[in-house]
Amino acid sequence: MPRYPQLICNLTDTEKNSSGIYVLRNAHDLRVYVGAAKHLGRACASTRHELRQGRHASRQLQAYAITHGLASLRFEVLELCPVDELPTAKQRQVAAHLATDPAHGFNTLASAGFTQGQVLSDEHRARISAGKVGRPITPRTAEHQEKLASAHRGRTRSPETRAAISAATTGKKKHRKAPPAA
Repeated sequence: MPRYPQLICNLTDTEKNSSGIYVLRNAHDLRVYVGAAKHLGRACASTRHELRQGRHASRQLQAYAITHGLASLRFEVLELCPVDELPTAKQRQVAAHLATDPAHGFNTLASAGFTQGQVLSDEHRARISAGKVGRPITPRTAEHQEKLASAHRGRTRSPETRAAISAATTGKKKHRKAPPAA
């Protein structure tokens, strides 16, 4: 039994590893959210996570999930299709389910909204670059790593915290870093 109500997601092994169009259907009034994914198994997991965290892109779907709970939603696969056909297939399913009509669905955009393969103009690329100026670089420098490590050295944890960490990591595979290349 899960600790909290879950988004119902019954996918076959074939569906989990395929690309296609899915629908989130609610149990109360049968409104739907139509989505597309390159990997349906990951889409189900990330949708569940986004809704649980309150960060789903569809504000209407998020509001519904907060009000009625995740257990009232069902993740269903509408059709499996190759990745290059996802935009047209999603467009077709959004229209077929009237997903942009607030009485029937949670989708807000009438177009599928895919940006895969989109070529950005030089001006747009320059604006993106200017927006990143001053942001920290993702791979941390050795100096920064050392500062972080020294801030945590010598810190003692309570016995309760140690027991919780031990219980959480028991039975999990330990990942070791590969030695640095010379």
